[in-house]
Amino acid sequence: MVRDIETCRGQEVHGAPVLQAWTKNSSEEQTCVVCDSRTFCPDYQAKYANKPETPESKAALEKLNVVMDRIIDAYARAIASAGTDPKTQQNRTDWTAKVSTYYKFRHEGNDAGMNEFIAAALQKPLPPKP
Repeated sequence: MVRDIETCRGQEVHGAPVLQAWTKNSSEEQTCVVCDSRTFCPDYQAKYANKPETPESKAALEKLNVVMDRIIDAYARAIASAGTDPKTQQNRTDWTAKVSTYYKFRHEGNDAGMNEFIAAALQKPLPPKP
């Protein structure tokens, strides 16, 4: 099992998208509950996407939004902390591409205001824990 985790982690570190790097294990509900990629997961999407809102789906979205806000904040802080050092340029470029996806998810497909959010990230308190 540890070997499987390390293999998947290594694939992700080397640029593979999360859902391609990690093997599917959604047969256990708790695995999906703790997975940060559940919003992109086909199984999770099948359960909630394009269906009428229910108390369960509303609660799931609220939890998801808290997690997404923390992910966005973490990337923004990393980008802001990296500064303008040429040694960090590749990381900043990669992080900016990733945070853009998450930011757009939370802002109806729009990244307006993202650069300002990043610039101010270090002056703000951490968002609440999920």
